[in-house]
Amino acid sequence: EYNSGSGRCEVWTRLEGIRATASVPGYQCWQYSSSSGTTQTTTLIVGFNEADGGNNRACRGSSPSDNLA
Repeated sequence: EYNSGSGRCEVWTRLEGIRATASVPGYQCWQYSSSSGTTQTTTLIVGFNEADGGNNRACRGSSPSDNLA
């Protein structure tokens, strides 16, 4: 998860992975994928895919209100 306003980058290490995102201006949510299959998003950084469109999306756990990295 990256916040362009503050320049802060946060790495989520949930065993369950990122299961949801929330609409938050200035945030980008990325998910790591080691598979080589096709996805519905564009891979801009090798191994990382935009979660739910990426832009203006903050990473969340099991639901949009779950902010426990």
